[in-house]
Amino acid sequence: IAGEQVDYLFLTHVHLDHAGGAGQLVQALPNAKAVLHPRGAPHLIDPSKLIAGSMAVYGEALYRQLYGELLPVPAEDTLGLRVSGGHGLLRTGATEGLSFDLAGDVALLGLALAQAKARRVRVYGDSLAAAALPWPAAVEVQDARSELDFAHGGEPIDLLQGAFAGGGWLARASGGRMPHLSLRALRTPLAWAGVAGLVAIAGLNLHWFKLGAEAKALRAEQGAAFRSAFPRETTLVDPLAQTRRQLAELRARAGQPSPDDFSVLNARAAQLLVAAPVGSLTGLQYRDGSLKLAFRPNALDPGLQNTLRANAVQQGLDLRFEPDGTARLRVAAN
Repeated sequence: IAGEQVDYLFLTHVHLDHAGGAGQLVQALPNAKAVLHPRGAPHLIDPSKLIAGSMAVYGEALYRQLYGELLPVPAEDTLGLRVSGGHGLLRTGATEGLSFDLAGDVALLGLALAQAKARRVRVYGDSLAAAALPWPAAVEVQDARSELDFAHGGEPIDLLQGAFAGGGWLARASGGRMPHLSLRALRTPLAWAGVAGLVAIAGLNLHWFKLGAEAKALRAEQGAAFRSAFPRETTLVDPLAQTRRQLAELRARAGQPSPDDFSVLNARAAQLLVAAPVGSLTGLQYRDGSLKLAFRPNALDPGLQNTLRANAVQQGLDLRFEPDGTARLRVAAN
């Protein structure tokens, strides 16, 4: 069969091992029209992305050896024009076109048609206004009888940039397969996420109520134990603090000093301050089971303070220095 007798060249997909020679084949078949899915056609009209992707995989040398020079497939010679409100929009490519005013820029239309080598123009929208335009004699004007060109919307514009672009790290991490998400696709995951959130909130509230009930029961047990041990006490505010206070009073009555009594704490403070310079202590005050120690200004340098704190820890004491130069000494909590 002669090359002039071929009318159509059907391409199933744009992989270079299948469609890489389409440009050369179209040149050898002058009357043939290449037929391909609208999403794949822009990649054969402008194969720069296919070339760049293949070179990234094979390297330039091996790419040249496998595919040689890749020629683009000529674009279809029919363009779409939408006319509305005295304005025209001519689409010449996937993301290219011409916007012009019908009243003054019509000369640009003829120039664009000549550059695109268009033979036919399908008019969408106001066909009467389009018919009044000065069309070149070689161009056939067709009325699409529609407001929009739904069949040839072109390739969607990729708005992903940076790391999310086709060659970004996210695409490389996903094996080059970027997910196409839509509200419908996310509906089920979002519904399950909402259910999980409600279950988590309900669980937290139930756990909070459980902890509250346990705390209430514990306070009731403490109160019952305090009233059983000290039946003469009629007022109960803080069972734990009141129990400690009552035990301290019982030890004092029995002649057994408590570790935080003044006499015991004062004796332990004297042992602790052996490392301090003589005359550095100017006064002390006992209150609520602790001693407040006052020192001469600059009597204790930071190194000596650290030494005293370390010695206090070894004796089971808690020594804290205040900004005003005083220190608070008490029995360390167990």
